[in-house]
Amino acid sequence: MAEPTTLGTWLRRERERRGVSLTAIADQTKLSVALLQGLEADDLSRWPGGIFRRAFARSYATAIGVDPDLVVKRLEEERKTASGIASIWRPPTFEK
Repeated sequence: MAEPTTLGTWLRRERERRGVSLTAIADQTKLSVALLQGLEADDLSRWPGGIFRRAFARSYATAIGVDPDLVVKRLEEERKTASGIASIWRPPTFEK
């Protein structure tokens, strides 16, 4: 079973595993590197809310080749946590 991790950490690992740079994602999505770093650090304090947050997360996920619906769902779940602390998340496992 995979070790629990935050969404941002999982996204960063997936991006690095695929060899995609933050600069390349920024060029493709038109999001600043600082916003992308915030996502990977589980700090969305500078991100807009609502539909923009979902669209930004979807763009990032698409750029690194992961399921955008999964990423948006997880962002919505984290937004609903009352404590404001990123909850522990188990990344999906894929059969080989």
